[in-house]
Amino acid sequence: MSTMRKFIILIAALLLAAFGIGLQIQAAIGLAPFDAFNQSVAYASGLRVGDIVSIAQVLFVGLQVLILKKDATWKLFLQVFVGALLGQAINLVLFTVLSGLVVEGYFMRLVLLIIGSFWSPFFIGMIMVLDLVTMPVESFAMVVSRKTNKIFGQIRQYIDIVFLVLAVIITLISNESFTIREGTIVSALSFGPLLNIYMPIIEKYFIKWNIIDSTE
Repeated sequence: MSTMRKFIILIAALLLAAFGIGLQIQAAIGLAPFDAFNQSVAYASGLRVGDIVSIAQVLFVGLQVLILKKDATWKLFLQVFVGALLGQAINLVLFTVLSGLVVEGYFMRLVLLIIGSFWSPFFIGMIMVLDLVTMPVESFAMVVSRKTNKIFGQIRQYIDIVFLVLAVIITLISNESFTIREGTIVSALSFGPLLNIYMPIIEKYFIKWNIIDSTE
């Protein structure tokens, strides 16, 4: 399949992943570490959360450029497009698509959280299987992993811990609602395992439909 068609699928997957993130934000009972950080900054600053996501993603691309210097390739800058698009897609979902959604009661909030937690990893997995571009935070973790000879998963976990600590600090300083709750635990425990389930299935059908080449 042509690269252009893969990019169309990539954009569609980003938009659909943003919908799942929007559902989790609407549930308002806790978010994954990175999303919790972004929402906390949004509460404190008054900016829209999608704008914070876009800024944060671009900053992570900048950090990679600083670390890699002349080894940075043009593909790295595709992450700017992907990160910015994800943030604006989240704004579209929250402030247009879901703007009229009224969630009453804890049970309905829990349902939204679970749907979003199962939904987003599928489309993030689709992006990963396409292998056109890596999301900025994950790519930053990979760069640090290579430079320090540390395990990628360990570095990514450290980054999540930093996000959690920052989210708590920002919340305490701004006296806004906590974004770290039970939903954070749900996201933390489900995201990785769901990716492991989804990605082989997505890869199988992408190969079948000639979207990607067989890895065999």
